[in-house]
Amino acid sequence: MEMEQSRMSNIDKKSNSKPSDFVAPSIRTDQRQENHKHGSGTLRHSSQQDRRSIRMKPSPQTETFARIKVVGVGGGGTNAVNRMIADGLQGVEFIAVNTDAQALLQSEATCRVRIGPKLTRGLGAGGNPEIGAKAAEESADELCDVLKGADMIFITAGMGGGTGTGAAPIIAQIAKDMRTL
Repeated sequence: MEMEQSRMSNIDKKSNSKPSDFVAPSIRTDQRQENHKHGSGTLRHSSQQDRRSIRMKPSPQTETFARIKVVGVGGGGTNAVNRMIADGLQGVEFIAVNTDAQALLQSEATCRVRIGPKLTRGLGAGGNPEIGAKAAEESADELCDVLKGADMIFITAGMGGGTGTGAAPIIAQIAKDMRTL
């Protein structure tokens, strides 16, 4: 009898759960990202050790999401967009905007817009925000086209160069005029 109890207590220690008792591993709030792409309901655990996806059944509240576009302006903004893409951020459309044609080719964004082709001839703004602003104004129609259909637009740019510093406020004004958040 003692042997039987000892064996049972070892079993309890090893597997004290039934399938109905399964509890998913906890995910810290600061490590959690929700994938909002068409209600797929995927949670991503951003730990370096574990990059598994957990599939959940979409609820009616999560089936429709805002159409979000992230616009990286200039070298710093394009680098930020590239990092978001590399980290697997989903559910948003990425747009890279730059006056420098060579730098734009390095972007991972599917939509790339070279602004100010007449003004800069693809050579960049040379650290001059006035040239960045004029380049965005020159390409305002093209910028309107790529921003169309968005419910929310996030603009990311470094505030030390010419293109990001000068063009980001112009792009923000275009988005505001289109009545997007």
